[in-house]
Amino acid sequence: MAYEDLKLIKCFRFDKDEQRWGMCDEWMSKYEKEATALHTFAYGENEVYIASTRYSAHGQSDGVDSEHYDNIIVALYPISMEDAKDEEKVKAVIENTECVYSGSFDATQIKLYDESYYSDSIMFPVFYAIDAYKSSIKKKQVEEKMGKGEISVGPNAVCVYKKDDEKKPEPLTILDFDSQTTLADVWGFDHCSSVGIEPMNEKCSKDFGIDRMLCYFYPIAGTFGRPEVSTYIRYDGKRSIPVYFSNNWDTGGSAVICAYVKGKPAPLTEAEVHKILDFVKDDAK
Repeated sequence: MAYEDLKLIKCFRFDKDEQRWGMCDEWMSKYEKEATALHTFAYGENEVYIASTRYSAHGQSDGVDSEHYDNIIVALYPISMEDAKDEEKVKAVIENTECVYSGSFDATQIKLYDESYYSDSIMFPVFYAIDAYKSSIKKKQVEEKMGKGEISVGPNAVCVYKKDDEKKPEPLTILDFDSQTTLADVWGFDHCSSVGIEPMNEKCSKDFGIDRMLCYFYPIAGTFGRPEVSTYIRYDGKRSIPVYFSNNWDTGGSAVICAYVKGKPAPLTEAEVHKILDFVKDDAK
């Protein structure tokens, strides 16, 4: 399912507090924002969740430099559709059960103008929280089957780096390619819950000796930037898979290559992983 499958059912509570300070002598301004809320959401036809959210932000600026911090914590509780509009039953679930998932997400797009704006602006963090929760269940099931020897999951993606990093491509094992949050976890950034996905040129597949489409993904996080990944064969035969960032202020340094199936990232086979790793050699062929 996708973001479009998430629908707001009801907002039961929205409380906010905003404070700003200006110090003319120092040309300094500061602000602090906080909000808490309680909503219910439907995800697809059969899943309904209570979402308890806590948003916080603070920052300061002196007219030249500025610092800003935004964060939202989302806690999820499953509930039946029949009870999703009943405030007393929603409160009872929260008071008598533990949340099934709690996570912190990027909150730069959160709007505190009023209840309606806030409810609309938390849709993505709530979606990513549900995505992370469902992915955690899927990964646990896969790990249990691996532990019992029922299945084997080996390297199924390849991490590539900027040329300046002088790092060789590395194999990765990803347990859930359907989850944006799981893909973003490769980089381990705080509050990063989504990735950008770009198809690779068909020439790259041919250079690797792979007869299907490939893609690469990267985190959508702060100043990481949008990389370009391709194969490169130098005049003397040396090969590389450079990761290129077009802006000097981009701080990213890597991307992950995997299969590209029906417009989505998918696992590579073990043989395909080896073909990509074997492409990079110091000596000319």
